[in-house]
Amino acid sequence: MFSLWKSPKIQCLAFESGLLYFQSESPLKPLKSYQIQAEVPQDGPPLKVKIPFKVTEEIPSTPLWRNRAEQLFHNACRHLYAALVESPATADSLAQLLDPQPQAQELRRAPRAEKRLRATSHQLPGYRGTVIDLSVTGLGMLVEKAVPQGSQLEFAIDFEEQRSRPLDLRGRVCWCRPEQGTGYRIGIEFVGLSQQQSWELRQVLERLLKAEPGVISDSNFLRG
Repeated sequence: MFSLWKSPKIQCLAFESGLLYFQSESPLKPLKSYQIQAEVPQDGPPLKVKIPFKVTEEIPSTPLWRNRAEQLFHNACRHLYAALVESPATADSLAQLLDPQPQAQELRRAPRAEKRLRATSHQLPGYRGTVIDLSVTGLGMLVEKAVPQGSQLEFAIDFEEQRSRPLDLRGRVCWCRPEQGTGYRIGIEFVGLSQQQSWELRQVLERLLKAEPGVISDSNFLRG
């Protein structure tokens, strides 16, 4: 599958859930398919490959991404993108060669509860979403339509028997990808929570984990 190409145009930084994260010296068009020359990090000189993919979006460059780029390639380009890899064989190879995105690695450190809960917000498509996993640092949610990465959302979660009234929370969308048959799946990192909100979230999460101990996970939060 892999072969040598001259003048690589992108540098691959991460691969997760079918999405390739990479940096490019030149701007690319979202929703356009490319077959592009790339560098993939490995021990020794980077591996030069040709990869077919479809750009999904340009994503903001955070300190975690800049550190990843510096560690792998000793530079940080201007443009950072996510792209859907169109070849299953290429996707399998990239999954073996690249680590997941750094934001997801940070968020996975906390235990999560896997439980479907109703979320409501005037900022969500259709004014509602379905929480599918939850941690003190963030959550995964199913929504009807795509939500732009980096969006700040305010929403309320109905914890049913675990809490008498919905809990108001705030978070930032870390990623958004299509989910077959169910619309889109988004990963949200909590931001700007007050001490009271954080305390209430921890209390209800502890009750969820005790009520359903079989759904605790320590390593897959927001993996998708």
